Amino acid sequence: MKMRIFDTYLFNIADKVSFGQTKPYLDQMLDELGFSYSRLGFSLHSVMGNPVFDTVLQTFPTLQKYHYTEDFNGSQTPYLSSFSENWRSGEIHADPTDWDDISALFSKIPRPFNIPFGKLILDGINWFDGCDDSIAVDYKYQQGKHPTLTDPPFKSNRIMQMRDFDDGLKYNTIKVCIEATADPTPRSTAEIVKILRPYLGEPKWSNRSCVFSQEDQERFLELNQMHIQRLQAIAAEIFPAPIQVPLPGKGQVIPHLADKRTMKRAFADTCFELQKSPSSRDVVLTYKDAHNFQYKITAYRNPAFNDFQIELVITGYNFTVGFSETYGVEQAEQSLEILKTFAEFCTEVLDEYSDKLAEDFGETPAWY
Repeated sequence: MKMRIFDTYLFNIADKVSFGQTKPYLDQMLDELGFSYSRLGFSLHSVMGNPVFDTVLQTFPTLQKYHYTEDFNGSQTPYLSSFSENWRSGEIHADPTDWDDISALFSKIPRPFNIPFGKLILDGINWFDGCDDSIAVDYKYQQGKHPTLTDPPFKSNRIMQMRDFDDGLKYNTIKVCIEATADPTPRSTAEIVKILRPYLGEPKWSNRSCVFSQEDQERFLELNQMHIQRLQAIAAEIFPAPIQVPLPGKGQVIPHLADKRTMKRAFADTCFELQKSPSSRDVVLTYKDAHNFQYKITAYRNPAFNDFQIELVITGYNFTVGFSETYGVEQAEQSLEILKTFAEFCTEVLDEYSDKLAEDFGETPAWY
């Protein structure tokens, strides 16, 4: 299999349509724009056990064929999904005779069916004339990640509606995936995003990903794991052991806990630049090095517990390595001192380690 390239765009359309009415909204959008999809896939799962699905299947008995239970993280987790153990061979789509029931089910989330996690996939969209209609299996998910969690373990020309238990009314997340594979360089997907914008708004996030053959992916995974261990070893020599602190009482929340101001101070003398973050609780800095590797530093703040997670992720077109740790603090200046140390660590990795990554993974193309 040749390498295939996909651009993914994330939209939040909560201000345009409710979760339950999203499917007809997307159908109308595609029809008005002259696009169509040829397949439909879905998955729903619940940490609350089978009772929620028992009620669903009383209403939609034809969906019984998609119901199964799997031991996930030591507990029996029920699923309704058109893709489970057979996704690697492309068995990911629902029977067309069930599309109406699946659409009706999604129209009843979150009421009366309060199913916390799920996705609906409109697949095989004809974004470009003559585009590849097959899925591209991402073999990195062979490492035990369940196929129905987070993003599916394959790429394709699709629109995906996502359900997360803490979305509330503020989020109605849509991911648009467009294949950009072309020779000698990938084609632009910007024109498609432009015509989607009146319906979906501005993208909140985007990325480009490459899907390789199984042989190449396994080789990259082995190298990737080796470099993750090296990065962890470097970090272990620099960072203090994380500490746990008691849950703060009323009025004891520490100000400026790994917030934007503190991150700017900690990274003031580095090449990393502050970026817009999709979440008000996260602070992001980035840098792209001479090998076209992307360095992304993120502070995930949790003021309610007076702790934060700090993470460095380095990506190229064929690898992702990183390090993260969570720290609890008891005084305001502690987060600044930890972040200053993290800034020194990131600078050291950039100066001394990026060439080692290039030796194993090669240069990342400029189009990535």
